[in-house]
Amino acid sequence: MLVDPGYQELGRMEGIATIAALLGDADTTLAAMHRAYVDLAANNAGDIWFPYKSMRRDPRFKKLLRDLGLVDYWRATGNWGDYCVPVGKDDFECQ
Repeated sequence: MLVDPGYQELGRMEGIATIAALLGDADTTLAAMHRAYVDLAANNAGDIWFPYKSMRRDPRFKKLLRDLGLVDYWRATGNWGDYCVPVGKDDFECQ
């Protein structure tokens, strides 16, 4: 479904990510999230936090946040929100 041309739209990718997360499939979850939020430019990035708590420590989740520009925003504003914190000058962690 990740590569099927009939599924290449935001809602379907978000659905794939959600179901995969609930099943504990990090590979599919993170691939679908990246496709939805970065490649297809979803505008509801607030949805990346739930139900993906189990994915937040995965390096691919950190890449997603960087690719979305959230890390640059957090560093510029100092507003890291509830789930991520800076670690040194160039890194961060999420919980």
